[in-house]
Amino acid sequence: MSFGFLIIHSKPLTYCRKAMQQIHEFIKKAKLPENGIIINAPKEIEGLFLSLGYTNQFGGTKNTTAIIFLNDSTLLSQLMELCLKHTVYDSLIWICYPKGTSKVKTDLNRDILWELIQPFGVRPVGMVSVDATWSAMRIRPSDMVKSK
Repeated sequence: MSFGFLIIHSKPLTYCRKAMQQIHEFIKKAKLPENGIIINAPKEIEGLFLSLGYTNQFGGTKNTTAIIFLNDSTLLSQLMELCLKHTVYDSLIWICYPKGTSKVKTDLNRDILWELIQPFGVRPVGMVSVDATWSAMRIRPSDMVKSK
């Protein structure tokens, strides 16, 4: 249940405050707007973003911001295809994956993710931490990324 910024969970309130603070730091670092779409996120994170005006379903209009969460590589192709189909070209897209130090079992890391997204014509352009469990990689169309 959500009332503005207060999220009621079964977790202690200190956890909720810390989680909200971490999400706000991520939003600031990732330069996220006030709305967008969040896909496949853990329930706690999804609830925080929904309370901020994000949606968790693709609609009739194309989005300009998308955040995708992946525990492992099994859903990568499906979610990338959906995301690219339902977002404006060169949208602000972040792919979140478990950190190597997290307790989440995963086959993803920065280098593997970079390799797996290349067939979609995108390249990583930035990395930020979401929280203690998740890292995020920003992607853009390869033709929009300037070579150094």
